[in-house]
Amino acid sequence: MAHVDELQDTELYSREAGKKFNYKQFCHMFSDNGDDELVAFAVKIGLKPKWIQTDKEWIHHFDITANKRRKAIIYGATPLTTAESRTMLRKRYREHKKGEKHERH
Repeated sequence: MAHVDELQDTELYSREAGKKFNYKQFCHMFSDNGDDELVAFAVKIGLKPKWIQTDKEWIHHFDITANKRRKAIIYGATPLTTAESRTMLRKRYREHKKGEKHERH
């Protein structure tokens, strides 16, 4: 299942990243079931597969605009609050780290 978190202003990210955005707000879209599901869903709402963000191994995602967020919800993505999103992603991060430890032994 695809999820979208709450919209965030790009101003904070602009300052941190030192770059300008072409839009004022964005959110993250991610999936419970891996990249294939995420990319298929992204294509349904008009995103290009090459736009997937893979810098964090444990949470591949798309940065999407407010309009794409609305479209994602219409197509069935679950809207999450910031707190819900953080809880879900923290759990995923812990599971990822736990898996890394098992792989080393």
